[in-house]
Amino acid sequence: MEKAELRGTMARLAPAGPGLYVPEGADPGRYWRTLADSHAQAETAREIRAEGERLLGKPIPALTEELFLSFARTGVRLDYERAYFARRRRLNTFALLSWMAPERDDYLAAWTETVEAVCAEATWCLPAHVKGLETDGEIDLFAAETGFTLAEMLTIGGERLPQALRERIAKEAETRLFEPYLTRGPYGWETAKHNWSAACAGSVASAALLLMADPDRLAGIVGKALDSMACYLAGFGEDGACPEGLGYWNYGFGYYAYFADLLRRRTRGEIDLLAVPKARRIAQFQQRCYLVGDRTANFSDALPACSAQIGLSDYLSGLYPEVEPPPRSIRARYADDACSRFAPALRNLIWARPGEAADAWPSGSWYLPDAAWLVSRHAGSEGRFGFAAKGGHNDEPHNHADAGHFILLADDEPEFAADLGSGEYTAKRGTATPATERRAIRCQSWTGPCSNPARIARRSSSKRRRAPRRTCLRSSWPGRTASRACSRSSAASSGGRRRCRRSSSPTTIASRRRRSA
Repeated sequence: MEKAELRGTMARLAPAGPGLYVPEGADPGRYWRTLADSHAQAETAREIRAEGERLLGKPIPALTEELFLSFARTGVRLDYERAYFARRRRLNTFALLSWMAPERDDYLAAWTETVEAVCAEATWCLPAHVKGLETDGEIDLFAAETGFTLAEMLTIGGERLPQALRERIAKEAETRLFEPYLTRGPYGWETAKHNWSAACAGSVASAALLLMADPDRLAGIVGKALDSMACYLAGFGEDGACPEGLGYWNYGFGYYAYFADLLRRRTRGEIDLLAVPKARRIAQFQQRCYLVGDRTANFSDALPACSAQIGLSDYLSGLYPEVEPPPRSIRARYADDACSRFAPALRNLIWARPGEAADAWPSGSWYLPDAAWLVSRHAGSEGRFGFAAKGGHNDEPHNHADAGHFILLADDEPEFAADLGSGEYTAKRGTATPATERRAIRCQSWTGPCSNPARIARRSSSKRRRAPRRTCLRSSWPGRTASRACSRSSAASSGGRRRCRRSSSPTTIASRRRRSA
């Protein structure tokens, strides 16, 4: 879209207000007061109330300069992040409760106090994403998310906050997000082909759509965000597979959808990012990633079990008939998100629909050629089984040297062949670590043919990059049939044979079933 055309679209937007978050024609105040009585939202509402009662009376965790700098000294992220995300949990919980139970003055007081504390934070960024105290003008994932969170809260229920605090929110969003996004940079994430481009640009532009009135400046922000969304989609192949894993699909594509929905509503359908054919294919990735129950093909930086964001899932299934909503038994509980993100928590309430899902995932098999993933699940009289294998190459975001790896599991039994999963993010593992070191770490526990870490580091730092080596699923690596899950027990310790770390001797699912019977 040309700049002049985009500017014209921004000049004739639909009004921004609480009506954006309720069914068409509904009264926002009544909608939130009766939300907890809805069948689709009742369980989530109970979880939010329980969390609110737990938090009432507890102090707001302190975020000190010493705690912020502890990451630089120790490389441990969790010390600061525990307190940071505990604040976001309070912020989200008391905002939602103050709308669902407006008669509770203690909820409103707790929400107001937490908003004030968040606005007063020295930075909204995490220390792992910046250099020491050099945070002026920096925008990372969580700074962008925080601005988006406060903008949505101000839009939905801001009339209950003091006028001075409402003005403070708008000022902080301008200073921390809008002004630097328009005048500094470009930020590295603006052209990233992974979750950062969608989450950062989507959050900043969504906040602007809710708070900014100047159509020229708004067109500047939305135009930059649209470029970033194109970069994000370019990180997917035509098969729609997310090379970062299912968790990052929930995250990155979630924020893509949140921005796309808000942009479509405010532009009255003139700009619809979810009408892009590739977005339709990406929306189907979730249903092709689960193997048994909540256990997934967890290649890349993914956990072995992953709960589903019901709001996002139901929203996508409503847009695309071929998208299957997940079984309600694997829905994400309110307190499951360790990062306490408001955007998915809110939409798990307002986008969830009753009676949408089957009791279990249906059987099926899929080959995703661009990612070189083969995924198959089967349910029958003998039980439920899942299998996944990855070919391709390892030159992907959050890749854990996965090429040549496979996963095999059945029902609720320990995995016969498992993925080790993602580990704790530290200075030596995560975004703060140089790419050369991360590549070396990934190869320390892999059974496939791999150069030694030092050689990989040297190769990664070379100015010349070779084309990524691909693995064909139709052929196996010579002498390498063991899963990476077995890599932590050496051949020497097992009498020259690889043994699965989850069992004391080589076995099969069938033989284990016979013994247990």
